[in-house]
Amino acid sequence: PSASGLGLLMMATMYPVLRSVGCSKESVAAVIASGVCLDFGPAASSMIVGAEVAKVDLFGFFVYQQLPVAVVLIPFIGVMHMIMLRYWDKKAATQENGSDNEVMSTKPSDKKDVPTFYALLPAIPMFLLFIFSELSEGILPVWMRFHVDVVSALLFSFALSLLVDIAMGRNVKQALAKVSALFDQMGKAFIAIVSIIFCAQVLATGMMKIGVINILFNMVPTGNHTMILTVVIFSSLIFFGSVLLGTGTTFNAFAPVAGEVAKVAGIPMAG
Repeated sequence: PSASGLGLLMMATMYPVLRSVGCSKESVAAVIASGVCLDFGPAASSMIVGAEVAKVDLFGFFVYQQLPVAVVLIPFIGVMHMIMLRYWDKKAATQENGSDNEVMSTKPSDKKDVPTFYALLPAIPMFLLFIFSELSEGILPVWMRFHVDVVSALLFSFALSLLVDIAMGRNVKQALAKVSALFDQMGKAFIAIVSIIFCAQVLATGMMKIGVINILFNMVPTGNHTMILTVVIFSSLIFFGSVLLGTGTTFNAFAPVAGEVAKVAGIPMAG
């Protein structure tokens, strides 16, 4: 669940397809950007941080806390895209100057035949996290009732995928070359991602040092609406921090602060 990786994948696959059927560049980019921003999944970084802050089981946190939100949020965003993008496309059509009249053509390209079961390999971590979680303890034998963390699931899946690729291609050197290219691209991406996370943490720490968090929390009246107002305040901080820094990883910086505030206010941290 990498936002940058998903964005690149969607731009390479869905962008030319949607452009070829007549969608405008702006509409396609808006749909892809919204999909990338939906950082859901048991292996998502924000999910891991949230579960650690709330001190709950990761997959249970995803199923009981995040999935109900996603079931409502994803269809809502899809419907809003249908309404708003149609409006903006019609508005742009009246001001069309001929600069975006071309339709991207898709030509069949040479591709290697890849076994269909390869599509299951990226899903192995999710299966492991589900099977070895609190959700499955009741149906597993006693000797299998243990929890698998995200890092272990990813490393096991990575090793298994490498062995499968070596066995299918019968070329160890070529398989390891793919791994080398993968880590090379990951390293380049991590430079930007880690820098952004560092900036987000500096922003959050700076806001705490100058007393912004305490001021906001003191402004929240005690009573039945404390939970709602606290959620609104921190959601706004994370939103504007994400807009300012251009990444949703701002949540990783503010999550521990939100957890401490929730603990003081008596609000369930997992909620």
